[in-house]
Amino acid sequence: MFRKVAYTLIALLLLAGAAGGWCLWERNREAARIAVGIPAQPDLEGWHREFYFRLQHAERQAREGPRRVEGLGELARLYHANGFMDEAGQAYAALLEADPSNGRWPHLYATILADYGQSQQAIELERRALDLAPDYVAARMRLADALAKSGQPAEARAHYEKVIQQEPDNAYALAALARFEMDGGRASEAKALLEKAVGAEPEFTSAWSLLAVAHE
Repeated sequence: MFRKVAYTLIALLLLAGAAGGWCLWERNREAARIAVGIPAQPDLEGWHREFYFRLQHAERQAREGPRRVEGLGELARLYHANGFMDEAGQAYAALLEADPSNGRWPHLYATILADYGQSQQAIELERRALDLAPDYVAARMRLADALAKSGQPAEARAHYEKVIQQEPDNAYALAALARFEMDGGRASEAKALLEKAVGAEPEFTSAWSLLAVAHE
C-alpha cells in the first residue's frame, strides 16, 4: 500500500514538473515573440514628456511582463497614433504571432500597409481580422474600400451591405452603396441612400456632393 502511494506521489510530482516546465517554455517563447516587435526608440526630441513616459512604461511592460502582449499593444497604438508608422508596423507584425486570436492587430496593421500602397497584403489582413471577429465593422469597411479600389466591386458591395445590416445608419457605407447605384444609372435609388446618409451625418460633405450630382 505504501509503495502504491509513493508511486502515485512520484507520478504527480513528475506531472507537476512537466506542467511547470511547459509553462516556463511557453512564457519564454512569448517573451521572444514580443521582443522581436519592440522597435528601437526613435528620436523624440521636442515631443511632450508624457508621450515619452507612456512609451517607456509600455516598453517596460512588454519586456518584463507580466502582461507582455498588453504592453506591446499599447506601444504599437502609441506609435501609430503619433505617426511613427514603421515602429507601429513592427509591433503589429509581432502581435499577429503573439496574440493570433485577436482581430484588432491584423486590422490595424492593414491600415498601415494600405497607406504604404501594399493593398493586397492589407486585404488579406482585413480578411483575417474578419475571420477572427465577423462583427468588426471598422475592418469590414476597410476591406470593402480596399476591394472597391482594387477593382473588385461585387465583393466590395457585399461587404458594404453587411455593414448596413449591422449599422443601418452607417453614412459611409450608405454613400458607398449610392456610388454603385449611380454607376448603374439608378439615380433614384442613389438619392434615397444619400438622403439617409446625410440625415445620419449632416456634416458629411462628400455625401452632399454626391446627392447634388444624383439630383442633376
